[in-house]
Amino acid sequence: MVERAGSVVGLMEAMGLSAGAVERVSQLWGKSAAKNGGRRHLLLGHLLDTAAVEGLMWDQ
Repeated sequence: MVERAGSVVGLMEAMGLSAGAVERVSQLWGKSAAKNGGRRHLLLGHLLDTAAVEGLMWDQ
């Protein structure tokens, strides 16, 4: 079963990804649980965070 990792898994489900696709994407992570207070930080979440910061930097 996919670990709930914030809103990224919910976002993937809302996009209509199949349970299998969510499981496969959830196997990619940006930070391990050991380095993130016991929770994995999914690669998709990391990329979305990075894009948001880049967008703010671009605007400034």
